[in-house]
Amino acid sequence: MVPFDFEKVILECKEYSQNMSPKDLHHGFEHCLRVKNYAVEIAKRENADFWVVEIAAY
Repeated sequence: MVPFDFEKVILECKEYSQNMSPKDLHHGFEHCLRVKNYAVEIAKRENADFWVVEIAAY
């Protein structure tokens, strides 16, 4: 397993959320799910451990 960069995930999630429409941001739960799913995708790309991603996504 490669080291997992929490700050990178947080930064990328923030950038990702900035690209969402106001309608998407209005639905907070859906927004959180999308950001979490995006964090999982980042981790897959980085070959990180899934459980580490679960922690990073919250």
